[in-house]
Amino acid sequence: MPRAAKRATSAAMQMEMPTGDGPVRVYPSAPAIAQPVTDSLPTFYAEEPAIHRQPFGGWLVKQVTHRSEWIANLAKAAKADPGFPKAGDPEEVRKYLSGRGADGDVFEAIDDAEREWERL
Repeated sequence: MPRAAKRATSAAMQMEMPTGDGPVRVYPSAPAIAQPVTDSLPTFYAEEPAIHRQPFGGWLVKQVTHRSEWIANLAKAAKADPGFPKAGDPEEVRKYLSGRGADGDVFEAIDDAEREWERL
């Protein structure tokens, strides 16, 4: 008998694969569904927002030891501010800081931080 044998069953496909201790049987939970190949992604992929581990505001306050002094200083100030939007996205953080009279350097630091956060 060959080292790997395939045989069909009525419910699923069973495949025997050799291992050091003997064959292992694999039972797929569902059959594969063939779909046409296209050159572009379906529209729903392009419209979905990026998924991040945590909100931008929460990520930012944790960057107090960041390699960029601008971002680290911004993070220290945000951490000390009890009203800082820790659950906020970058636009909410910008709006909050704008309402507090932040200058252009702060917004440059926010832009840098947002680019890093988006790379997560």
